[in-house]
Amino acid sequence: MDGRTQERVVHPLCFAPTAYVVLVCCCCKSRHQANSARSRYRDLLHMNRAAMAAIKLMQPAELAAMLRSRTLVPGKDYLVVDVRDDDFEGGNIPGALHLPAHQLLSPYTFDMRPHVEQFKTIPKLIFHCAMSQQRGPKAAMLFGRLLNEDAANATTTVPELYVLRGGFAAWQNTYKSDPDLLENYNAKMWEEGWWM
Repeated sequence: MDGRTQERVVHPLCFAPTAYVVLVCCCCKSRHQANSARSRYRDLLHMNRAAMAAIKLMQPAELAAMLRSRTLVPGKDYLVVDVRDDDFEGGNIPGALHLPAHQLLSPYTFDMRPHVEQFKTIPKLIFHCAMSQQRGPKAAMLFGRLLNEDAANATTTVPELYVLRGGFAAWQNTYKSDPDLLENYNAKMWEEGWWM
């Protein structure tokens, strides 16, 4: 061969087993090795595309209406999942569950099963990061896959998965003058663009 080891490693987002053939992952665009059994890898790519197709975009105004609603209960009717890392400082959406992306992307050190158990009882899950371009969609896809696997093994329904359009950057820009829609908000941090 070419000196590569046959160590079995799993990519944290698409779960592709790695070995000899180098391919580009459709979910994260990173180069990693795929199992020489290309059919398994192709199946995983199709599962990723199907998982992404099931994830919808939610407009900030729609989430604001949910937060203001007196009939919807956060954590029961919907849950906002904030996957920002250090950029979580400076504010958050009220009631959001903070699950840093660096933990989610470390499947060997972070157990997601308790969150999957919690999430499968909530009808709507809204994921976001700073701009909802990478970490938020990846987290939604990851939990979507885990929830779909759970539903396939049981008689539970899969929650609707959303990604907040524009992420927290768009949220704070739109609602920075509305204290009911922001927690721990520090306007100066966002004006300085420290999170970019």
